Amino acid sequence: MRLTTTASILCLTFAIHAQSKVISSPPQFLTIEAGTGGAPLASSFFGGYADYETQIFDGYHRGGGVKLISQIAHRIDYRNYKTAIAARTWTTVALHMSDGTWDGPMYPVFSANAQSTPTMVFSGSANWPALSGFPNGMTKPNPWGAQVKFPFKTVWATTGTKDILQHFKFSGGTLANNAAWTGRNDYLLDADRYTAAGTGYYYIYGGPWNCIDSYQSAYGYAYTYAVAYAKNAFNATYNDKLTIATRSSRTAPSALVLQAYALKSANLTLPGIQCQKLAVDVTQSIIFTAVANFGGSSARRFTTPWNPLFKGMRLYMQAAWSDSVTKETKLSRPAFTIILDQPTGKFRALYKIGTTAIKLSTAPAVLPVVRYTYN
Repeated sequence: MRLTTTASILCLTFAIHAQSKVISSPPQFLTIEAGTGGAPLASSFFGGYADYETQIFDGYHRGGGVKLISQIAHRIDYRNYKTAIAARTWTTVALHMSDGTWDGPMYPVFSANAQSTPTMVFSGSANWPALSGFPNGMTKPNPWGAQVKFPFKTVWATTGTKDILQHFKFSGGTLANNAAWTGRNDYLLDADRYTAAGTGYYYIYGGPWNCIDSYQSAYGYAYTYAVAYAKNAFNATYNDKLTIATRSSRTAPSALVLQAYALKSANLTLPGIQCQKLAVDVTQSIIFTAVANFGGSSARRFTTPWNPLFKGMRLYMQAAWSDSVTKETKLSRPAFTIILDQPTGKFRALYKIGTTAIKLSTAPAVLPVVRYTYN
């Protein structure tokens, strides 16, 4: 009878493990790299301090039903670590799991935010290896849990009616190279934009063609940057909005400048202008006038309600002016921006570094993407 019971338990255990599934937050990054639009993004606070405490509020799986979570895993940010990142050890990492609410009140006292009795699912030392080169080869993205994972000593059940609240506390950190660890020593984990997604670029056709005003010592240029905000970005001014910031620089000082915006580009050499090509389609553009400041710069910002049709659009921008001495028409180095998709939000964090005050953030630096293993 005892053997039969033991065999049944083993069979049940194997069955549970065989049924294990995985989900990620945000969900779209389970098999693809996060933070790939625009400048590279990574989380650097989580694992970056000798003593660090954080509560991560994850709203991506509300309404997703009951899940018995047995592990949390992260993955390092995909890049070539030309400057090695030191291995590190903490004498204790404690992880408690409980229910929470990502879009509700958050209190600057960690114990006040749990909406169910916290369960300690991990407690012990943690050792994260050094990172250099491509630590896992060049396959993108890096594998989940290859460097950073937290297997639970007991499963934690979420009913799916509320959100997931992770409460990590890192204590007694030391670096393998014996360097003093008094501030942040980055350990780069994959992360994304959660409430504001923006990107901007410079570009130029061919070249080198650069128009330089007689007053300036370098070419004039344009810059444009678009930011899509989540429906709930915790910013009343920008919730569910798109903002576009633009600037022309190093044109004639304190003089008129024309700024053209278009959804299509051009590549035309205009008569009398040999230093730069016309890069925006002026037949389908909007042109604004401005007066540059004494340094030759002029900036403006546009804000409009978000529309899903914006996703993937390119906005081209270029400035034109009359040279401050010769009065010849000159064109700036052009710019374009790609409008990224509106982020979904649903990720927030409270964090404390050492004995500092608790702070609230939705920044990639404090919120690595995460994978849950569950039954």
